Amino acid sequence: MPVIFQDFFNDNGFTTLSAHTPDVGTGWTEDFTSPNQSTPNAMNITFEEDAATPSREDDNSRMATVTTETMSSANYQITVNLKTTPSDPDAPFFLAGRYDDDFGFYGAGGYRPNGGSDQSRGLVMFSIRGGTVFYLDANPNIGITAGDELRFIVTDERKALYLNGNLVLQSNDNAITDAGRAGMVFGNWLSTLDDVDNDMEISDFTVDTTIAPEPAKTEIPLIRVPSGPNSQVQLYKWEGLNETNRGEPFVEPKLTRKSIQVVGTFAGGLVRMEGALIPPGSPDAFPGMFVHMEDSLGIPVSFLANGVIDRINHAFAYRPVVVSGSGADVTLFLLSVEGG
Repeated sequence: MPVIFQDFFNDNGFTTLSAHTPDVGTGWTEDFTSPNQSTPNAMNITFEEDAATPSREDDNSRMATVTTETMSSANYQITVNLKTTPSDPDAPFFLAGRYDDDFGFYGAGGYRPNGGSDQSRGLVMFSIRGGTVFYLDANPNIGITAGDELRFIVTDERKALYLNGNLVLQSNDNAITDAGRAGMVFGNWLSTLDDVDNDMEISDFTVDTTIAPEPAKTEIPLIRVPSGPNSQVQLYKWEGLNETNRGEPFVEPKLTRKSIQVVGTFAGGLVRMEGALIPPGSPDAFPGMFVHMEDSLGIPVSFLANGVIDRINHAFAYRPVVVSGSGADVTLFLLSVEGG
């Protein structure tokens, strides 16, 4: 495994992270801390725990601690273990890739389950470009907790977040192309109400360039279910969805009301609906054009159990994917109502 940066946070005594030498690599830089703090927050190493943690709790603040050196490749994965996580629901943690400064990087991570000030945010993937946040993917149903392993893959082809080995978020965005630095960010990057909390302890930070390819998936056919003489109402289904396949795309040029239902065995699996926002076959289309669909309220369309979601947003094509859960076996129905 070509490891290009690694830190187990072992030290002989209590020290700031910026004064510490990692196991592989040059060092750490406290790149950003909220300007409203009279004394900048910093990362410390708690040597008894072999972990790194913010030096103190700061409400409505943010900080970024990143590698001193630029990564030698723009394609890499960052892996950490969460030793402890705070009880504060508004204290998120994100891994940062292709980090230039606080105005430009990719981030992925999130809050404890059902965390955040609106009690609906879990895991989030985003980019910051020119100081503006662009949301790339999210799942409000899953959060981070003590003992979790987070792995953030950053390549030209895809950005992907794995939680304990399971793919949970992904995007094909590639607006930021420079290798940048890798690191950890805390606090209010996404909401002014978010906090930095020193109960967040991180261990075993590793950046390496050996990235497993995305597992190949076969396509299972889309079946039209006979729905009677009313041609304005059409029902379709994908049957036998599991982690090794994905649904054949349903191309829908009409602006119709669409609802979906999922039934079957989940076994801890996560099912989501993806959509193409560019017409398939158009000059602007590309192989990774499918993104995570949202419902009419802007909530990502994902299922951890049998359920129904009414009124998903319009796309030019749709397909369901089981992104994790080796024991999942489900059927997804899509109801299309013209003029609904």
